[in-house]
Amino acid sequence: MMELSARIQDSAVRCKNASELVDKANGYAAQADTKMAQLTAATKNIDESSNQIGGIIKTEEGIKEISKVVQANSTAAGGSAVASQELSAQANTLNGLIRQFRIQ
Repeated sequence: MMELSARIQDSAVRCKNASELVDKANGYAAQADTKMAQLTAATKNIDESSNQIGGIIKTEEGIKEISKVVQANSTAAGGSAVASQELSAQANTLNGLIRQFRIQ
């Protein structure tokens, strides 16, 4: 009888130990779920950041294109100013020549 009682006692201790291990495993599983949720959130943030970087790159490219157009317009305006001055000088010369003629 004593041996059976000892075995039952041993089984009860082992069941208690197994139950404690299951509780620990459940705790680890809950921690793993929490970490997985954090990892998922971090991955989502990285994805959103990547999308923002894409938008920033497109904006930068647009600004570079605008800068090229402004530079071209500035160059054209400078050329127009030179041409305007030349035309003004020619008009003054032509006015001087016309003043020399008299209609009779």
